[in-house]
Amino acid sequence: MSAQSAQQVWSHVEIDSGFVTSITVIDNTGRRTIPYAAGRLTFFVDLIDARGARLSMWSGRNYQLAQYEAEACKRDFGVAEIADLTRGARA
Repeated sequence: MSAQSAQQVWSHVEIDSGFVTSITVIDNTGRRTIPYAAGRLTFFVDLIDARGARLSMWSGRNYQLAQYEAEACKRDFGVAEIADLTRGARA
């Protein structure tokens, strides 16, 4: 396999938001759910590939930091577009 064919092709970066109710951790000790502070709006920055698969790059409670991280992903991964799906949601 050549380096070219092994390279991931990213379609775009997405900023999204939502209310996290729990977190599932899977590690060497197994799978467990961790309760999360309900009612806190959380922002997510994901890289999306050409097939629609996503890779989570950042999450946090600050919209400005989400924008900053999305711009960094755009630059670092050579992506042309950032899709902001938050529709004006602000923490």
